[in-house]
Amino acid sequence: MIAVDDPLALNQDGPALRLGDVLRVAFHTSAEEPLIALPSAALRPGEQVWWVDEDNRLQSTQGTLAYRGQEEVLIRSGLEPGQRVVTAGLAQPREGQEVRIRQRGDTPAQDEGAAQ
Repeated sequence: MIAVDDPLALNQDGPALRLGDVLRVAFHTSAEEPLIALPSAALRPGEQVWWVDEDNRLQSTQGTLAYRGQEEVLIRSGLEPGQRVVTAGLAQPREGQEVRIRQRGDTPAQDEGAAQ
């Protein structure tokens, strides 16, 4: 959303803006703090986030939100860049529980006797 202080040019020389006019706008922003974007499914009740350590064990942390949307959340603190966050549902997670990581595109393991 952009606001124009004097759209009718009543207090300055220059053209007034009319309905249907097109503007070219350039603006620069600076991030005040690093944020981590996650799918909303990764956020559990109480702003809890489960992540997997280097030994493939579950860890949980309390995240501090900067933004909560329908499909994405922005975490202000509680996670570090590069941490592997759990986005799938967890039935009964326990701190330290060993998990198997499934990457996007992986298919569930097939039975040994199944045709390939």
